[in-house]
Amino acid sequence: MVPLPNHAAVYDLPRGLETYGVTDSMVSIVASDEELAGLRALGYSPQITLPDYQAWVDSVLLGYRTYAQICSTMTALADTYPLICRLETLGFSVQNQPILAMRVTDNPQTEEAEPEFRIVGPHHGDEKIASEIALSFLQHILASYDTSTAIRNLVDSTELWVIPIFNVDGHVANRRSNANGIDLNRDFGYRWTGMGNSPGPFSQPETRHMRRHNIDNNISMEFAYHSVAAYVNYLWDNHPADPPDSGLIASLARQYADSTYGSSTTQLEPINGYAWYEVDGSCQDASFGLFGNLAYTIETYQPSQQARIDSICVANRRALLGMIQACRFGVNGVVRESLTGAPLFARVSVDSPLRWDCYTDPALGDFHKPLPAGTYTLTAHAQGYLSKTISGVVVPTGGTATADFGLTPDTSGNIYVEEMMWLVRSDPSEVMPTTSMFALGAPDGNSFSLGRFGDVCLSAGRTENGDCTGSRPRPRGRGLSPLSVATGRLLSGWIHNVPGDDITVFDSDSVADGYWLYAGTDWTGPWTSLGHANGTASFDLGSAGLDSARYLRIVCDSTGSNGDPHAGLDLDAVSYRTSPAGINSPSSLLPPPSSLPRVFPNPASRILYVTLPPACRKLEIIDITGRLVKCYPFGTEQSALDCGSGAAAFPDRYAIDLKSAGLRPGVYVARAETAAGTSRRKFVVTRPW
Repeated sequence: MVPLPNHAAVYDLPRGLETYGVTDSMVSIVASDEELAGLRALGYSPQITLPDYQAWVDSVLLGYRTYAQICSTMTALADTYPLICRLETLGFSVQNQPILAMRVTDNPQTEEAEPEFRIVGPHHGDEKIASEIALSFLQHILASYDTSTAIRNLVDSTELWVIPIFNVDGHVANRRSNANGIDLNRDFGYRWTGMGNSPGPFSQPETRHMRRHNIDNNISMEFAYHSVAAYVNYLWDNHPADPPDSGLIASLARQYADSTYGSSTTQLEPINGYAWYEVDGSCQDASFGLFGNLAYTIETYQPSQQARIDSICVANRRALLGMIQACRFGVNGVVRESLTGAPLFARVSVDSPLRWDCYTDPALGDFHKPLPAGTYTLTAHAQGYLSKTISGVVVPTGGTATADFGLTPDTSGNIYVEEMMWLVRSDPSEVMPTTSMFALGAPDGNSFSLGRFGDVCLSAGRTENGDCTGSRPRPRGRGLSPLSVATGRLLSGWIHNVPGDDITVFDSDSVADGYWLYAGTDWTGPWTSLGHANGTASFDLGSAGLDSARYLRIVCDSTGSNGDPHAGLDLDAVSYRTSPAGINSPSSLLPPPSSLPRVFPNPASRILYVTLPPACRKLEIIDITGRLVKCYPFGTEQSALDCGSGAAAFPDRYAIDLKSAGLRPGVYVARAETAAGTSRRKFVVTRPW
């Protein structure tokens, strides 16, 4: 324990301490001898209450289920209730142990347009009550489906995800951190600062798996469980300012807390995360800040007596049932392409009254935004499409409203970035507004101030498997991988080098703050500098020797002051240019005419053959709006790599099955890349397959 003169003094403590709880007069930490000496040198008077914390934890956790027991229970549940649940693997831990997740819904083998609700067990491996709460809830839901009409209705209309153990390695070892010694609840990529030994945003396999789960699923609401106090912890953890949805967020926290009645062991109280103590890079902040999920951190006691464990599980089960019901109230809808009806991955903003953005499901195009009763104006934004606004959407008390969008392609050649990958808060003492969503979409005068040394990564769009990583869609075998959503419409995904400048960064402030712009093909780097600029500026990929990129990174310099809320770049928007597909512009990089790709038959109806130039590196199919639709990479000797898309290699040509490639009727360009440059041929698909 470290005595404090008042609660505000907690924000003056050295950053990076392993904090377990804070009151107005005391902070509880687990510290090494070196950290204790450092605190004493700073004038603090730490008091040792447990000389051997690990031994105490090991004794308390003797009565809790082991990882092996929980895995066995999950497998048995999947075998017993196959009609309403499906056992998945979120991914694998540092020590290559599976992180199990159960998908519960009335059609677990099929992706449906319904709200998704996630329950997450311990980020800290020594907080095993979190696993008990999650697993107890899962067992109750499955066992009650046939006997409770209320639970049947919830399961039939919602997709539930239950992850009993998130930090598997820590759970096995009774340790707070993962096997790399990283506090996972400081490793997420929103307002990340390096707390908890984290070396970078989403640096650990566990947090990357959760990031991927957010990308593959449009989670509406999430509850993650911890154990150091008795709180319903709500947004933000990293900043004292409230998000636009704070009214609903706080009211749901109060509803959850009120449902945990019964005893002093079970009763929880709502608390704002930052008002308790600051945490940067937390799960709940990333879930909401990057993906739009209403997310909460539940802190409960961790008793050793089974009766008290059971009472905590029952109280939180009662609260969770109410939250599943609440997550369905608000606005739902689908965003589709107006010409074909294909679902789109899109950002849906609530413009009036202002609320935080959410995203559509990448496979079905559906979104579900929890909102209280009221009248709203919403806009759907998808990269490569014209935005569309719907006004006068009325949400009744305890009910839902529907807003469906049909978006038409934007043929202007300018695409605006709609997705943030991660955000670094590089100067912990700076004042940062909480409106990071203002950095997305077209320039509108609303901006996000990154702060001095602010660092943000933005995406050029998603590919067919939900991300711009270039990886193949994963199989759907039980216990092998998360549910694949590779059936969605392909999106932009690439920024290509076109004649002139390719990228524009928009600064809406009158002060032209300085920053560097970097580009890369992976959100983790490596990064290539496109140069330094002040204020609104344009950049050319070709100037740095790049032909294409998928991600952009903006790093602010030191201009401005810590006390200025508008220090650093005031980022309004980022755009990139594409070449219209019907234009075959000459270029100094264009190979001789004899090496142009040849496509036949043209028009094509089922099979398209492409004769490639010598030493072709990759073949890309681009649609009329300039969006990448398909990419086929080749080896250095032009040996075709079958990407599982229906394409097959021939000695002098490449055959593409239009149905397998997803090429609907329209105009396309076949773009071939060689060491000498790129070349294009236009072709037409005439009829559906």
